[in-house]
Amino acid sequence: MPVELVEFKVNKQNDEAFIQWTTASEENNAYFEVQRAGADMRFETIATLEGQVNSTVLNTYQYADIAPFEGMNYYRLVQVDVDGTTTVLPTRALDFTSQDKIICYPNPASDVLNIQGVKAGATYTVLNVTGLVLKTGFMSTDQITIDDLPAGMYYLQVQQGADVTVKTFITK
Repeated sequence: MPVELVEFKVNKQNDEAFIQWTTASEENNAYFEVQRAGADMRFETIATLEGQVNSTVLNTYQYADIAPFEGMNYYRLVQVDVDGTTTVLPTRALDFTSQDKIICYPNPASDVLNIQGVKAGATYTVLNVTGLVLKTGFMSTDQITIDDLPAGMYYLQVQQGADVTVKTFITK
């Protein structure tokens, strides 16, 4: 094998996937492709990192995927020799399923919008589809009055500390 892989790991860091691997030796190694797939398992190259060609010392590589898919993400390395021969290395998985537990109902709504999963001290903002702020306030109860909004689509932005959740709702 042209590359002796010592370690290949993928970790979550905030909303990013941090991909790191180490080789013990490389022989005729032109480059590595970092590939990602979602639930459909269709891998696409998201980065290319140059190899050491020939090396007998430890080499560590890293890449940050700053825009992983929602849900499961699968990462693999493809090692490419100087002659174009490829070797697919093991696959790793990371789950970026949203932990968003805020639920708005009914949708469509007419008089009030119930909001489940909001913590004390949260604030809300209602925006129209152009981003114009129509309402703001503190979540003192688990619902907000929307009877003054004309029929249409709106965005509800709920901020809880540093976390911001945006939900879409429709009034009728």
